[in-house]
Amino acid sequence: MATLKVTIAGKEFPLTVDQDTHDQVLEAAAMINQKIEEHQQQFKVDEKDALAMCSLELATLNSQLQRQAQEWQHAHNEIEAIHATLQNAETI
Repeated sequence: MATLKVTIAGKEFPLTVDQDTHDQVLEAAAMINQKIEEHQQQFKVDEKDALAMCSLELATLNSQLQRQAQEWQHAHNEIEAIHATLQNAETI
């Protein structure tokens, strides 16, 4: 486990993370801060509103990725079923 401090929207958060996710957490915090800045500049909103917009954007992306992962899993299961059928057909 590793301890680190990340700053998001000007507020510091102490975290304990697995060593292998340390860099990912830092990258995520940097991405969030960048998105907040982009929203502030583009929409002329305060930091709190920009953070809310950033949260919505990332949650929407997460939802899309989860849906895509489910579709890929479904396709994988279908391929496995076809593969099993073909293997059974070879033994006939």
